[in-house]
Amino acid sequence: MSSEKRQKSLYLIVIGILIILFFLFTCDKKFNNDVDEFPIEGQTAEGFEDGTYCAEVDYYNPNTGKSSEYTLEVDVESNEVTTIYWGNGGWLDEDHFTPELLDEQGECSFSSDRGYEYTVQILGQDCDNLDTYDVYKSKNLPMYSFDQAVSLVGLTQDEIDDLNVYEEGDVLSENDLLLLKNYINEIRDFERNNQIDEGSINQIRNAQINLQNDIDNGYITNIRKSNVAQIITIEKKGRVYELEVSGNRECTMGTATFDENNYDWQMVYIKQYPNQESYKGYYMRIIL
Repeated sequence: MSSEKRQKSLYLIVIGILIILFFLFTCDKKFNNDVDEFPIEGQTAEGFEDGTYCAEVDYYNPNTGKSSEYTLEVDVESNEVTTIYWGNGGWLDEDHFTPELLDEQGECSFSSDRGYEYTVQILGQDCDNLDTYDVYKSKNLPMYSFDQAVSLVGLTQDEIDDLNVYEEGDVLSENDLLLLKNYINEIRDFERNNQIDEGSINQIRNAQINLQNDIDNGYITNIRKSNVAQIITIEKKGRVYELEVSGNRECTMGTATFDENNYDWQMVYIKQYPNQESYKGYYMRIIL
C-alpha cells in the first residue's frame, strides 16, 4: 500500500472515531438532561405514571377552621389523584371529589363534596415515612363521616339534635370518635341512673368542649428519644411544633400548654388524662 493510501485510510479512521465520540457525547448529554428534567420518581414528559405514590396532603375544614398536614399514600391515574388513603381503614376517592391534573411540580388542589379543601404534593413512589405508621398521629387522621359516626356510636335523633361539638358534614378521626363515644356514654349513664338534669347535661357538654379546646390548643402526637434529649411533637391550632425536653425527665402523652411564640426555654404543662385536673411541668424549648 502506498504512503498516500495509508494516510487516507488513517484520516478516515480518525474521522470515524470522532463521529462516534460525538454521538456518544450527545446521547449521554440528552440522557442526563432527561434525568434532571423530572426530579420526582414516576414523572415523565406526559405527566405522572399510573400507580401509588407517597404524597404530602394538606387538609382544611372551612367549617371549623381546622387544618392538618399528613404524609400519605395516594393513587394516580391519567395524571390525576384519584384516591387518598388515610391508612387506618379509611380513604377518600373520586366519588367524593373531582380529580384535578397534577402540575409539573406534582401538585394539585381540590375540594370534596363536603367542602373540605385538599392540596396534594407528590413526593415519589417509595414511601417509608407515612404518618399512618405513627400510632399516635394516625389516630388523628380524618376517617369517619358524620353519618358513619352516628351509626358507630348509635346516636338517637334527640342525641344528634343536642350535639354542639360535631355536626353534619364533619369528618371525625379515631380520637374524635372516641371523644364522642365517651361524651354520649356519660350522658346515657346519668339518664339510666335517673340523675340527669339540665345542669348535669350542660356540665358534661362543657367538659367535652373544654377537652376539645385543650386538644386544639396543644396535643402531643409523637415522642422520640434523640442522642441527647427527649423530643416531642405537638400539634397546636393546625400547626406542628417540635420541642426538646430539658434534662433526663421523660414526658408523657397528653395535652400540652405552651407559648408557641417563645423560642427560649419555657415551662410546658402536660395533662396526661382528660379527667385529670393536675398538670406536670417540663422545661422545654421549641426547635422546629
